[in-house]
Amino acid sequence: MGKVAILPAMTRRGELLVVLPALALAAAAALWPVLGETGFYNDDYNYAPASVFAPGFGDAVRVHDYLSFRPLQMLYWPLAFRGLGTGYGTHQVLLIALAVLEATLVFAVARRLGVQRPHAAVLALLVLVSPAADSTRVWPSMSANVLAVCAWLGGLLVALAGLRAEGRRGRAVHAGALALYLGSVLLYEIAATLILASGAAYVWDAGRRGLRRWAADAGLTVLALALFTRRTFYDPLPASELPAHALRVAREGATRFADGFWAPAEPSRPVVVAVCLAAAGLVALGWRSGRRGHAALCLAGAAVTAIALLMLVPSADLSPGLPGQHNRGNLTAAIGYAALAYGLIVLAVELAGRGRRGATAVAVALGLVVALGSVVQLRRDTAPWADARTAQERILDAVGRPPAGATVLTVRAPVEAAPGVPVFAAVWDLRGALRLRYSDPTLRAYPVLPGSRLRCGRSGLELHNDNDAFERQAARYADVLFVDVAGGRRLEPAGPGTCRRVAALIAPRA
Repeated sequence: MGKVAILPAMTRRGELLVVLPALALAAAAALWPVLGETGFYNDDYNYAPASVFAPGFGDAVRVHDYLSFRPLQMLYWPLAFRGLGTGYGTHQVLLIALAVLEATLVFAVARRLGVQRPHAAVLALLVLVSPAADSTRVWPSMSANVLAVCAWLGGLLVALAGLRAEGRRGRAVHAGALALYLGSVLLYEIAATLILASGAAYVWDAGRRGLRRWAADAGLTVLALALFTRRTFYDPLPASELPAHALRVAREGATRFADGFWAPAEPSRPVVVAVCLAAAGLVALGWRSGRRGHAALCLAGAAVTAIALLMLVPSADLSPGLPGQHNRGNLTAAIGYAALAYGLIVLAVELAGRGRRGATAVAVALGLVVALGSVVQLRRDTAPWADARTAQERILDAVGRPPAGATVLTVRAPVEAAPGVPVFAAVWDLRGALRLRYSDPTLRAYPVLPGSRLRCGRSGLELHNDNDAFERQAARYADVLFVDVAGGRRLEPAGPGTCRRVAALIAPRA
């Protein structure tokens, strides 16, 4: 028996050699402001110093043990930061390269499932530039998340290829798919529900023969979730709040879908309802009129969206409508949004009665218009991230170089450049930024956030930030450096009196 083809012949004959560089050029054009204007944020300043200041690679892995519910991330961050260094640009290039890989895999999966070449290419472009989860195109910590989605898409391709093989060879190929699925879940669990549902594609492609392999996928995924992800430090919503949050996720997901036709529009609720009703009617009409292939693309997009959003229902921290870093929850749903929106465009053009060649050209042109709107929104959404990096530099300049072992407390400093876009807003980010800037792992630093509580003792202080779920900060005055960022001054000498003045500068809770 010959080799198993991962892609159909039509795809192997040079399509990827055209699509991959084309998507790379599109990414460079659309995401160019990311390079050089944005930087590290939030978790980046935790992962990077922990990785590079550890004595050895094993130590770097162990220091990430709080990520044991995502065990492959314990390996990923030391590999990324020890291998590529801690320069912003290198990790932004990595993030964009993974976005291109994700879009290319979307193209390959679409082709495997029978989507025509030009439509699959436009779909891949729409996924690449989708603003629904644009934090995953800007924030380097999201490279692991995007790679997890790539592992799911790669696993789906391998699994579909295994269906074309018989006996032991087919099972061996599917074992490769299972390894990719397991890697996806252990790296970041966002694609878990889609892995559980991927067997529907097997049935579409090969009929009932795919059911047994689907069962293997489900068993392995559930086992991985039960053994690892359940140990997360994130608090799930109580059962009594799940119905309300599910409605919120559905409502915001519908808005994201309607927004996908022209991203800068920000549709009102009546418009969202009208778009959803029109979409349902159009799919029903297309199915009844015999255009079931394009109607199936719409239904597949709707299914991917719904299944992907199921991952958000138990989470108190994520929903589809949240801005900035919180829109990362749309990473997998963005594939569904794009497939549903573009499928509706293709179906509408087909139903308008144009010739087959003309219909394809019109649909592609309209898809490119949608992509243009996405790029416009991407540029808008990128600006606050660039502003956040500028604000970070101003804060770091105000602090200057602290003495070794110092504990820096900044007050009256910007916390966010825009909702969901942090400057320094965690118990680890300012600390990590200073450690990286001065290559000094002995430094400690904390932004004193609005609403914080500062307890001033005789010889030292305690800081309780709003976000100190992980730790309470305490320091001796002998080690403390107070910096009033807005005033552009250091408050010295550190002592009970200075501490009380800093406490008075903390803005009251809104």
